[in-house]
Amino acid sequence: MSELLESVTGFDDYRLSVRRYEPDAPPRHQILLLHGVVSHSGWLAPIGQRLASRGIRLLAVDRRGAGRNSEESGDAPSAEVLIEDALAVVRHYQTESCITHFGGFCWGATYALNVLERYRSGVASFVMVAPSIFPSADVGGA
Repeated sequence: MSELLESVTGFDDYRLSVRRYEPDAPPRHQILLLHGVVSHSGWLAPIGQRLASRGIRLLAVDRRGAGRNSEESGDAPSAEVLIEDALAVVRHYQTESCITHFGGFCWGATYALNVLERYRSGVASFVMVAPSIFPSADVGGA
């Protein structure tokens, strides 16, 4: 198992930092896991290590303006740009021999859900880890 720090060209040529947790043997499955608002891809290291030890590649991309992406720290111009950035990462690592899955941690679950809306045909499954999703109505009846 190895952790690799890489760079992928996102939307409008922005360089995105990606932590890739690679299993010892060529993987048959990979997961793009997006982090939350106040976190970064490093928070996903324990998940990446565990998955890689089981033969699954984890792609943990730092959202534009977060983590190892020092350019325009804290800034994301729009939801559309963030979605296009994530899709650029998926396209960069997509292969015929490796099945892609999506997921998100905290706010990253909402982000990943929006990416999934655009890229349904190439995704085998979707997982939300501690999702930051709130109902728009009072469902408790209090």
